[in-house]
Amino acid sequence: MKRIYSIGIILIITLNVQAQNTVAKFKFEDAEKAFYDNNFEDCIQLLTETEALLGQTAPNILHLRILAEHKLLEQNPLHSFVLIENLRNHCNSYLQNYDIAGLEEKFRDVYEIQNTLGQYPSSKTAFDEKIAALEAAKIKNSVEAKKVIENYLEAIGGKDKIANVKTVFRSGEVFGEPFPLLIEDKKMVPNKFTSSRYFKNRRKKGDLIYTDVFNGETGHKQNKTSKTPLTETEIATYKEQAIFPELNYLSLPYKLHIVDTLSLASGKAYKLKIESPTGKVLFKYYNVLDNLLYKIELQNEESNKQGELILSDYKDVNGILMPFSFQSGTSALGTVTSITGDQEAPEKLQNKQVMAIALIGKIQESSINDKNTSNEPKKTITIWSEIKINQDVFENDFKLD
Repeated sequence: MKRIYSIGIILIITLNVQAQNTVAKFKFEDAEKAFYDNNFEDCIQLLTETEALLGQTAPNILHLRILAEHKLLEQNPLHSFVLIENLRNHCNSYLQNYDIAGLEEKFRDVYEIQNTLGQYPSSKTAFDEKIAALEAAKIKNSVEAKKVIENYLEAIGGKDKIANVKTVFRSGEVFGEPFPLLIEDKKMVPNKFTSSRYFKNRRKKGDLIYTDVFNGETGHKQNKTSKTPLTETEIATYKEQAIFPELNYLSLPYKLHIVDTLSLASGKAYKLKIESPTGKVLFKYYNVLDNLLYKIELQNEESNKQGELILSDYKDVNGILMPFSFQSGTSALGTVTSITGDQEAPEKLQNKQVMAIALIGKIQESSINDKNTSNEPKKTITIWSEIKINQDVFENDFKLD
């Protein structure tokens, strides 16, 4: 009887071990999948669960763990000192225990990874000091980036004067479409706007091509025959627009970072990365000498294309410098080599190269069917013939009919 009982116990244990081994096998396969899907933290967690089921590690488990930890460290060299220390220990363990025939390729992987670890801090104290230095550098960079914004606002008229701008009216022409167009924009603080395009020389009722309207919360696109509500993406983008967005950069929780200082055709420029409170990112270039913004790079989220805008021909409008021309396109900068300020502008513009960006937000795309089948990026130039500040813009202009 005792013998039968003992055999039963052994059988139960054997079946339990087999079940654990099967689950461990599945866990390891899931870990491999997570690794190849670039989910490295999930991979490491699954490997930990695999080892727990087996009660030990194994060459293939430790090898994959090392690869995943190394990938995490490549993504963020200062992920944590624990990760650095774990990777060092795991590499040492593998090289000491698994110099086995048939594992030469995996052994080589671990050997090469170990050789890269000298670049990382060797102690927790050294790691913390490096983190502190980087944080201090970030704070300094952020302060300097805010100074670039402040200098820009001062260059175009000063924060107090700019803060008193409640509306802007602009009208002009658009070149580069299949046919010449007239354009009319109206903006009102904080973020209301309407933009309309017409056939040139035929501006009368019925000749409207399309109008975009945003009342601060929602809006639509309208042409002769239909009206389409703005998408959620468009609404989110328009809510972050402003007549002078740099004011928001200083008063709202935007993240500002000087990415680089570049030498371009217009002179040296600061390249700023600007991240909005909702996570939208764009890059702006401010001239080092005259402090003016002359280029912006942004991503059109709906078309997934990189856009570029260059603006020039600044003129004084009620004491504020406003750009009267901008060029849009993915390679617009290469076509602009020398643009100077208007000769009748204030003294601050004399003998300066003044280039800046005025269009903020997504690149407006015409609903016209462009028959041009060229692979070259489409470029348009908008020339504003008239800009008015605090005139000819009313609440009724933003009503949704």
